[in-house]
Amino acid sequence: MHGSGQGDIAAYVTALTGDRLTGLQLHGDSQAAVRAAFDLSYARRSPPARRLFRLLGLVPCADLTAATAAALTGSTPPEAERLLAELADGHLVERHGSGRYATHDLL
Repeated sequence: MHGSGQGDIAAYVTALTGDRLTGLQLHGDSQAAVRAAFDLSYARRSPPARRLFRLLGLVPCADLTAATAAALTGSTPPEAERLLAELADGHLVERHGSGRYATHDLL
């Protein structure tokens, strides 16, 4: 094993523990960067869905339901379910289980 391989891995881990989206960018190819993909997906969501996504950062749980999202946004569970589905369509949250959603570790 090359001695520099250990240093390269340590540098990569350090980059991921800070700003993980920036750490995953491909040098010289800004269109392939994770941040660019995230920004594009986020920009395509409606303002209420983007607001919900930002509010999800305040929730200290691994997953949530439409009722939880409704409490965050001051909306009804059916409206929150629609917003969660919109976020899931944009790959900003993941559906798992019946009526449960989770945010991705990177986001």
